[in-house]
Amino acid sequence: MDRKRRDERNERVGPARWRLREGDSAVIAGRFPEAADQYAVAVYELDGLDRRDHEVAVLLAQALAGHGRMDVELGNPHRALQTLTTALDLVEQAEPNGLLHANALASLGCALRDTGALDDAVVAFNDALAIQRAADRTGETVIRTLNDLSRAFRSLGEGRAAERAAREAVELAERIAPGGLAAAVSHHALRQALDDLGRADEAEAHLVRGIDLLLRHAPDASVTADAVDRWCEVLLAREGPHDALPGIDRHLAVIEPRAPGAPVVGVLRLWRGVGLAAIGSDEADTEALREFDTAERVLSARPDQAERAARARTGRTRLLAWHQHPESAERPTF
Repeated sequence: MDRKRRDERNERVGPARWRLREGDSAVIAGRFPEAADQYAVAVYELDGLDRRDHEVAVLLAQALAGHGRMDVELGNPHRALQTLTTALDLVEQAEPNGLLHANALASLGCALRDTGALDDAVVAFNDALAIQRAADRTGETVIRTLNDLSRAFRSLGEGRAAERAAREAVELAERIAPGGLAAAVSHHALRQALDDLGRADEAEAHLVRGIDLLLRHAPDASVTADAVDRWCEVLLAREGPHDALPGIDRHLAVIEPRAPGAPVVGVLRLWRGVGLAAIGSDEADTEALREFDTAERVLSARPDQAERAARARTGRTRLLAWHQHPESAERPTF
């Protein structure tokens, strides 16, 4: 390589490395759009360099894999498929059977799962696990892939396989990082699998443990909203609105000051509205309408909460319609 080409290479590799570090930091902080931008710029910096250069190939694979994973997280799995396939082609030649290879496979599994190619997703996750079990001494990546695999099995309707994967994730997480975020997500995944199997009593212990840890470590995360959504549903069904509402109020009093505008706040407001509407008094209905309004405003700020925002909007619309013409229909249930 002549000096001019070497200098050009180094001038582009250095900034790409910095972009990758910034992208990784943004992922850890949950700033996925920012991470996607950093990975995209890293790809741009490296594009056109000689891919036979081992360092260039590995860095480009890392940037493509990171960008593909962000596309999955941001709801663009079809676009992620092409990016991740290119990343895998690079890493399989430059650095096969390492953690980068496994992470690219796991991200591909997520993209395949989210595009409906569930059988292919299971294969990708299992291939990733085989590499991760051999290469990852900490187990963190194994836990994440097990939970992703559990979700794929649930989508396939294979509840027992989903339970096995999630239970292994729980056992591993509680052994290597008890009470951590990985344990929180794993308990949530196991609760979902057990609910699918109709084992609600077993699921409840994992629901409670998962919520406790998720609120501690990731109050703003979508998975926390998912867990609290299920908790509110169970609580209202089991205890009725009069007994359930104080529990919802206690959670709001703790969570809302810490994470105002978080999806979990919208979920709690939504279920508070449902509970108040179930009481059936004019005063409770007035308060329920306010809660539905607040829930919709909070949830509509997040694209991944669109379904819950619609539930809040529907709840308000149905309750208002009944009050306008109470003689023409039965009181709506929520």
